[in-house]
Amino acid sequence: MTTGVANVADLNVGDELPSLSFTMSLGHMRLFSGWPGWAQHGRNPVNQHTSPEMAEKVGRPAPIVQGLQMSACVEEMLINSFGMDWFSGGKIMVYYVGITIPGDVITAKGTVIEKTPQEDGKTRLEMEVWGENQRAAKVTVGFATITV
Repeated sequence: MTTGVANVADLNVGDELPSLSFTMSLGHMRLFSGWPGWAQHGRNPVNQHTSPEMAEKVGRPAPIVQGLQMSACVEEMLINSFGMDWFSGGKIMVYYVGITIPGDVITAKGTVIEKTPQEDGKTRLEMEVWGENQRAAKVTVGFATITV
């Protein structure tokens, strides 16, 4: 089955998914982590993800990218690979293992680690996924599966 840019039938263990890079900016971080409407829900839009001063107060070198924003980068790479099928057959689980700050370039990557035919004729892929910075340090790591 062809989904997105990846033809699942042609993917094999060891194959890499097309990577996708993102430059982290304080502006994007503020959109993601500092929504002004949060105040009406008891959340402060000025926090370690949006403010250099708040980040310094909690011992960070600069505002840090929120974990969910990092997983969104990895998930966008999966959506580009599998298209709409990702929304009905995909699952992701990631861990945040490093700090990402404005100016860092994060590249989302994935490698097929298992391919299993299913009884219903579909195929299940398991992939190792991660985001790495411009220094090749992994800052987000995990696994994703899709059955199509």
